[in-house]
Amino acid sequence: MSAIFSKITASAKKIYVTEGLAPPSIAQFKQVYRLTFDTLKTASKNSDKVHDRLRTVTAKQWIYYTFGAVQVAGFFAIGEALGRGKFIGYPIYLPEHHDEHH
Repeated sequence: MSAIFSKITASAKKIYVTEGLAPPSIAQFKQVYRLTFDTLKTASKNSDKVHDRLRTVTAKQWIYYTFGAVQVAGFFAIGEALGRGKFIGYPIYLPEHHDEHH
């Protein structure tokens, strides 16, 4: 299993470098947070309209949105696994054990 994961990680790193991927810049973070805050502020001022809109969402749309959320959660989980280098748990770094007590 470890050999397969190492190959997947190496391939992912190669794609990352080849495609020129990079973490978002501070300006991009600020833009997203500003847009999100403005959207939430507008929604809170028009809560009746938001409530009416949510009541008109069809079952098909709810399923579509649910699958979208599951997809986002799945990509997050895969990114976490790639970042920490294994699928389950985080690496544990214990101090070296010495025979003497302090």
